[in-house]
Amino acid sequence: FYLAGAIGKDSKAKNVCLDGLVASLLATGMITPVIGTLVGRERPTEEQGAYSFHPFEGRSFPSGHATQAFAVASVIATSYDKFWVKATAYGLATMTAYSRVQRGKHFPTDVVAGAAIGTLVGRSVVRFNRKLRSGEKEPEASDSRLTLVPVLGGGTYGVSATLEF
Repeated sequence: FYLAGAIGKDSKAKNVCLDGLVASLLATGMITPVIGTLVGRERPTEEQGAYSFHPFEGRSFPSGHATQAFAVASVIATSYDKFWVKATAYGLATMTAYSRVQRGKHFPTDVVAGAAIGTLVGRSVVRFNRKLRSGEKEPEASDSRLTLVPVLGGGTYGVSATLEF
C-alpha cells in the first residue's frame, strides 16, 4: 500500500499502510501476547482438550495469525467504501483464520477471539488517526470508556470488559 501510494501520489494508500502497521503492532505485538500468556490455553496439538488452561504457559488463545489478519483487513475495509474491497479484505482474513483451525493450530474460539481483537484494534486505529489527520481536536482519554462487569454464576467466574473509543 505504501509503495502504491508513493508511486501514485495517493496519501490514502500510504495512510492505510501506516495504520495497518500500527494496528498490527498493537494487536499482535501487545494485546494478543498478554492475553495469551494470562489465559494459557493449550493448542489442539497438545491433545489436552479445549478446556486445558495453564496460565503463563500455553499460548493458543487468542490466535495471533487471526488477530493480525483481521487487524490489517479492518484497516483496509474501514478506509475504503467499496463492497468488493471489504469482501476481499475480510475474505482473506477469514481464510487465514480458517486455515489455523484446519491445521490443528487453534480451536475455533481462538480464531474468533483473534478476529474480534484485530477488528476492534484496526477500526479504532483508523478512526483515531482519521480524526488527527482531518485536523479535529486530538482524541482525549475522556472520549474513551472502559466498562468492567463481574461475571458470576454456573461455576463461571470472571470479568467482562468493554472498551469504547
